[in-house]
Amino acid sequence: MALDKAFVMVMALAFLLFAVAFILAPEYALTLTTGQTLTSATAIVDLRATYGGLSLAIAILLFWLLAKQQLLPIALIAVLTLMLAMAATRLIGLLLMPDAAIIMYVYFILEVAAVLTASWLLRRNKARALGADKQ
Repeated sequence: MALDKAFVMVMALAFLLFAVAFILAPEYALTLTTGQTLTSATAIVDLRATYGGLSLAIAILLFWLLAKQQLLPIALIAVLTLMLAMAATRLIGLLLMPDAAIIMYVYFILEVAAVLTASWLLRRNKARALGADKQ
């Protein structure tokens, strides 16, 4: 399996794992990922829909893009866009609230690593395509 396809697969599986956790056990998933708890039924329903539903949609989209080799660059762009948006908004949160739990900094580092990896893979693929065109 090519590195770019493996990377998108790992990202899709990560989103699927978050989706399953937040759909089946949103309170536990929230406590595990942030150390916080919710008691309101409305908040739990929203958590299930937002974190679970959105993560599930992203996972499905990435798996669908992986199904066709010619869509792999779009899958990489999708991962880059998603992770860049997550990293940027998490950075805003961390700048506004620097005393956030260490896990938020860990997530930020992972998101930036995903952005850098997706960017590198896209540049590598573009360079390969340009090299193939010259032959």
